[in-house]
Amino acid sequence: MKLEERFWSKVEIGTIDSCWNWNAGLNSEGYGWFWKEKRPHIASRVSWELKFGPVPENMIVCHTCDNTKCVNPSHLWLGTDQDNTDDKIKKGRNVTFKGEQHGMAKLSEKQVLEIRKELETGKSGNKISKEYNVTRNLIYSIKHRRLWKHI
Repeated sequence: MKLEERFWSKVEIGTIDSCWNWNAGLNSEGYGWFWKEKRPHIASRVSWELKFGPVPENMIVCHTCDNTKCVNPSHLWLGTDQDNTDDKIKKGRNVTFKGEQHGMAKLSEKQVLEIRKELETGKSGNKISKEYNVTRNLIYSIKHRRLWKHI
């Protein structure tokens, strides 16, 4: 099977305006993986190359639709890393998760407020860290508002 046939057989092709979703393997960031020349390539990049030719050095394939699974060539554009970052900011996709929404959060907002009250009464950070099963450094960062400063 030719490379193009193998590639497009893994795509849910719709109208020219719709996203054409990749229906095979995805990497950890949700982008399609396509095996070519004995190594994985990002599917949207392969789509670009099949339609328009090689991606110039120092350029990346970006999405107008912001759908990591989309490989519709009409939804793709070339830009630098900075162009992609600027596009993300312009579209409001540069959200940083705070508090409980952050994937590494060990505490709830309620617990942080309780910890602050305990610190105000003079309870030691070492004792609090043991009670909440977190590091003393985390308690210190909460106390000095380096973390959880939004509440």
